Amino acid sequence: LLLPALDDFYAKFPQIDVRLGLADRNIDLIQDGVDCVIRMGHLEESSLVARRVGNARLVTCAAPGYLQKHGTPQNLEELAEHRAVNYISARTGKTFPFEYVVNGETVKVQMKGVLGVNDGSVYIGAAVLGHGIIQPSRYMVADLIRQGVLTEILSDYESPSTPLSIIYPHRRNLSSRLRAFTGWVSELAQSNPDLNG
Repeated sequence: LLLPALDDFYAKFPQIDVRLGLADRNIDLIQDGVDCVIRMGHLEESSLVARRVGNARLVTCAAPGYLQKHGTPQNLEELAEHRAVNYISARTGKTFPFEYVVNGETVKVQMKGVLGVNDGSVYIGAAVLGHGIIQPSRYMVADLIRQGVLTEILSDYESPSTPLSIIYPHRRNLSSRLRAFTGWVSELAQSNPDLNG
C-alpha cells in the first residue's frame, strides 16, 4: 500500500524521512522508539490513540495452475475439500480460518493445508506458486488478480472486512511530521476501493 505511493508523499513532504519496518507482532511504540504503526485487525484496549483509516476486504483466490489441477470450488462445502496455504499467527501459533458472511452470520471454514506461513508476502507468494488457496486482504493482491497471476474465486460469498488503523502514542502536541504522515496514510486508504469494505 505505502511503497508504490511514496513518491507522492515525498513530493508533498520532501523534508520528512520515512523509515518502514514490517512485523507480525505488536510493536511497543515507546520502547521501540516508533512514531506510529499501521495495524490490521481488531485492536486491544490501550492508552494509545487509534485512528481507523479503512476496512480491508478479504478475497479468496488461487493461482490458475492450482485451479486447473484441482478444480474451482463453487461453494463453501467444496472449498473445505481443497487445500490452502494457511496463515499462522506469529503471536499465538493458531491458524486463521477462512471467513464468510452467510445470512448475517460469520461462517469459518478451517482449511486443510500442507503449508502454513506467518508472513504476508510469503503467503501470497506460495499461492502464486500453486501451493493452495488463500484469503488475503484484497488490496494486497489486486494487481496480481488484474494481471491474471491469481484468480478470485467464490466471489458470490461476502467475507467480513478487517479494520485498518494507524496507532500512535497519546501526545497533546502531535508533531507536524506525524500529523502529515497519518493524514497521508488516511487519504491513501480512503482512495483505495479495496480498503472501504
